[in-house]
This record gives sequence, C-alpha cells and structure tokens, in this order.
Amino acid sequence: MCREYCGELRRLEPASRPVIDVLQRRGILHPITAESGQSLAELLMKCLTEPRARGMDRRHVYWGLLERIHRPASNTQIVNVEFTGGQLDTTTCVSAAHVLPLISETPGEYARIVEGLTSPVMGFWIVRPLRREVIKQRMLWLEGTFNALLISENELGIWVKPDAGAPARALREHGGRLFREYDFGARAGKNSRLLVDVMVQSALTNYAMRGRYDSAADNDRMTGARGVPRPGWGSGAGSTDEYRSLIREVVHGQAPRLPTRGSPVLGEMTEEQALHALEDRWTGGHHLERPFAIDIDA
Repeated sequence: MCREYCGELRRLEPASRPVIDVLQRRGILHPITAESGQSLAELLMKCLTEPRARGMDRRHVYWGLLERIHRPASNTQIVNVEFTGGQLDTTTCVSAAHVLPLISETPGEYARIVEGLTSPVMGFWIVRPLRREVIKQRMLWLEGTFNALLISENELGIWVKPDAGAPARALREHGGRLFREYDFGARAGKNSRLLVDVMVQSALTNYAMRGRYDSAADNDRMTGARGVPRPGWGSGAGSTDEYRSLIREVVHGQAPRLPTRGSPVLGEMTEEQALHALEDRWTGGHHLERPFAIDIDA
C-alpha cells in the first residue's frame, strides 16, 4: 500500500519526487506509527489532498512536513514575526528540543501529529499506559482544558490541541519567513519556523501549561509570565522537570522507533550523493552558487 501512496505523491506533486525516492529507499515511508496504524506515506497524502484548517494551504503543509522529515536537523524555533509584546525570541525551546528526536526516531508519529494539528479539527489523540493513581490525578488536571477518555483501568486517551491563537500565529510566521522557499535545511541558520513548526510547538507548550499558552504573546495568558512555565500538579509540582515530563508524555509514546544508522546507503548513493541528485533534478543540472531552493508559489 505504501508503494501506491508514494506513486500517487510523485504524480500529484512531481517536484517532490526526488525526496519521496530518498525517503522510500530509507524505509521511512512504510507503516511505522502504532498510534494510528497509518504509514507516513498515507499521512503525507492526507496533508496534500484533504482539507486543512482554515487558511492553511495543503501544499505548504505537505512541503513543510516533507522538509522536516527529510532533514530533522532543520527543525527550528527561530521566529521572524514579533509577538504582541514586541519580542523576537520564543519560549518554546523545550518543545522544539523534544521535536527533534520525535522526527528522527519516530517520523510516522511526527507526521500523524502534524496531520492532526493542521486538519480542520486541529488536534490529535494520544493513548498512554498509566498507573490508576496517576490516571486519577491526570484526569483532574485535564478537567476543563483537554478532553480525556478512560480506555481501561490503566490506559488514558488524551486529546492534545494548541491554543486558539496558534493557527493565526502559524500563518503570520509562515508568511513572513526570511526565506519562503523550501531549502531542506541548507540555510538553517537563516530560516525560521514553518507553519507546521508553530502548530506542533504551540500544541506541546499548551499541553504542558494546562491550556494557558498564548501563541500571540508567547506567554502564560493567565499570568503574563514568559519562560518555562510551572503547571503545578502531582509530585514535584511546579518544577521544570515536570514541564518537560509532560511534553515527553506526548512525543515519546507507542510508535516503534527507527533503527539507528551511521551512514545510510540509498541504493547506490550515499546521503550526500542523494542530496546532490536532488539539486540536479530541481535545477536541471545547473549547480547554483547558493544552496538550492524550491519556491512552491511559482
């Protein structure tokens, strides 16, 4: 089934074919997300062909997801549009740091999260095994902020969602990128967050702050405080470790992890040779003096 999805992606978005070829050779597009039983190729197809949240362009979501999966190190928290307080730095560093291993080790789960957050429902379910006493605490903590479903005595389903201002912030920041082209991390030092980055980081931060995160101001909307928030529940209430553990709870779940590889060989090509082939495909063999770019608005 994965092969069929890959073929359709190549047909619908021909410019992405070199990337799809590389990811397929690496085995990343096959079924690897246990949360939903979907393959990464199927999730890419959903992003490209099914309606996205209001104002979100399907191709922007598709290319953003593809860029991050192809080169996880391109994941960033850099912003280019001021928050309402005038600041140009973001406090989502802890969330962004946890996204990197999520993309690298369980790209299918990352794709599932992105697909859910950019869909019209703008959220996603996680199912976590927890001790009964922890489930009781957690349901009290979630009450009034996030929907939860008791699946069994030791399993809890939680609906994770971003704050209400996240979509507008994502669109503003994506539209104001320093470089709007998708360059697959070649200019990571100059590029800023994509639409998909804002949605994921906002959702993780909002969950860890128990629904208090404000994407427009990048702070706690109840106290106005910036920096690592202190949710305050359970043992160690109010600690930085607790905030991080809440984010880990979302991103490190049931999806099986990819085997670690040193220097992956893609058929007869190394990773470096494959990137060179991508440039050839997009530039017609003309090697640019600057890193290659793909302008999806053309």
